[in-house]
Amino acid sequence: MSAVVAAFVALVSVAVLGYLVGLAGVLRAEDELVLSRLAFFVATPALLFTTVARADLHAIFSPVLLTNLAGLFVVQVLYLGVAVLWWRRSRA
Repeated sequence: MSAVVAAFVALVSVAVLGYLVGLAGVLRAEDELVLSRLAFFVATPALLFTTVARADLHAIFSPVLLTNLAGLFVVQVLYLGVAVLWWRRSRA
């Protein structure tokens, strides 16, 4: 769990640093666009990959996962029932 908290702290600190740099006017608008795309498309997936790579698989594949999947299935079936029967929507 501490790895998840550390990942969130890293993301929040980068966001705060970017906000402060934006307030100071250090970068041009084009630079901000490039850096935001770099952070979104490169840095965040890399951080997610390293966090998941270090995660304990027994913690991920636990009874909690089965409970979450069962809840997801129930909500999906309820939505499909409401969408088809009450709202008269097609599968598309």
